[in-house]
Amino acid sequence: MIGIVDFADNLMREAAIEALDKKPFPNVEGSQDLKVLAYKAHPQNQTNLCIKGLPITYQESQLRALFSAHGQVRSIRLKHPNLSLYQD
Repeated sequence: MIGIVDFADNLMREAAIEALDKKPFPNVEGSQDLKVLAYKAHPQNQTNLCIKGLPITYQESQLRALFSAHGQVRSIRLKHPNLSLYQD
């Protein structure tokens, strides 16, 4: 699963990337490390970041709590995988 976090400004986004990239997910046993990077789908928007490899059970509230420690979060979106690809 992928998460998109929009911060109030670029400095907050950069602080979150610095603090959380390649760190383990808190409270998720056996999880892989976070992959946090600048989200470049909209180059004019320099306040978004992308989190790759989120556990499928992760919720917006957990993501907000994790990233709010690094600045004001304006919005969060989770993109779930297309489960129909795995169905017969």
